[in-house]
Amino acid sequence: MNVNNIVEIIATEFSIYYFIYKYLGHNMNKKFILCPTVTAVLIVLLEINNYSDILFFITYLTLYFLLPIIIIKSKKYLSIMVGISGVLSLINMMSNFILSLTELSDLIYTLCHIIINLFVILCIVLLSLNKNIISGFRLLYKNSKRIFIVIDIYIWELLLLITALTALFMSYPHAQIATLVSILIVLSMVISFITFFLLISKNMKSIHYQSINKQVEKNIEEQINYYNRLSQYNDDLRKFRHDYKNLQIGLLTQLKEGNIDEAIKFLNDCNSMVSNSDVMFHTGNTVIDSLLFDKLSQVKDTNITLNFNGVFPESPMNTADLCVVFGNLVDNTIEACLKLPETHIKNIEIFLTPQQDYLFISFMNPVTEKVIINNNSVTTTKDNKDDHGIGLYSVKKILKKYDGHLTMSCSNTTFTTRIDFRIKSD
Repeated sequence: MNVNNIVEIIATEFSIYYFIYKYLGHNMNKKFILCPTVTAVLIVLLEINNYSDILFFITYLTLYFLLPIIIIKSKKYLSIMVGISGVLSLINMMSNFILSLTELSDLIYTLCHIIINLFVILCIVLLSLNKNIISGFRLLYKNSKRIFIVIDIYIWELLLLITALTALFMSYPHAQIATLVSILIVLSMVISFITFFLLISKNMKSIHYQSINKQVEKNIEEQINYYNRLSQYNDDLRKFRHDYKNLQIGLLTQLKEGNIDEAIKFLNDCNSMVSNSDVMFHTGNTVIDSLLFDKLSQVKDTNITLNFNGVFPESPMNTADLCVVFGNLVDNTIEACLKLPETHIKNIEIFLTPQQDYLFISFMNPVTEKVIINNNSVTTTKDNKDDHGIGLYSVKKILKKYDGHLTMSCSNTTFTTRIDFRIKSD
């Protein structure tokens, strides 16, 4: 039994699925049972045929590419599959090369091989426990897929180079070129890891600033829209004041003539002239008052209502940060309500509760069925999936500045997003 190859197959396959389900938030499905079944069958065939090159290639293609596509029903993670299989192959190639330079027994050699693969898996799992790493990876993948294609090409070019150098070294183990080959292999690995780190770090910073710029542009646009609506509201109010004397004359005339019913109807007509645009909030923070007014004005014809419960303390956080947090979370509740049937009650509730140095806020919106939550995020149904997650990523980054947290929960009728953060002291 070739334990080394079996360990490599299982480790690579596990890493691919773990990345897709944990890092990228793809939900598990019943077809996943195909994975161990097909793997076991192919391993048995490999053992029977003494790991022939053709069958090994078919196994590689099936387990790392075709099977994940069938189970996940999507080709969009192909770059992840290519990258992970390449990295694991590269690590195993390097470990085999280094271990071959030693005079270890077959048992120790196999144990070392198993330990190396377990260590790689352990690193992947431990890194996934950091929510910031998960959010950053998802944001990088959703907004910079080309970088993964470039990395895949680089990994496989490096893998082919090291494979060729290793084959050359194995053919001439005692020649002077062996020393040069060893140096080239080690140098290639060092350069590759430095390149990966710099490339990913640069793109992470770039995407982070892009997301911030998008949010700033969105906030500016919302401010412009708000002021335009406020200007229209003031114009309507000025027109009403201008016509007030004429309205007063009409009302007095109806009363003098004893037309009580007509006078009441007249008053109702006057009230409707101002009530249509009189949607105001009193949260204790004028900026949030304006923001909520603007958000609800944009969907005034959709029967969505918003109730705010509580009063903001003074200076809860930086005004710009507060706008980003509230803007994104209110947008999410409104988007959820817009997906509901027309006849469904679309009532958004926001509860604000200060407790000592912390502020706790809950955003609640109705749903027609329980939403599956994975790592404090939900699978998007937006057409533009690349922009999905940027809002929550920005919110989490801001909350972190104030020792805050974000959690999601869902019942069969209500989806709730809860945040808490330390109140800024003057």
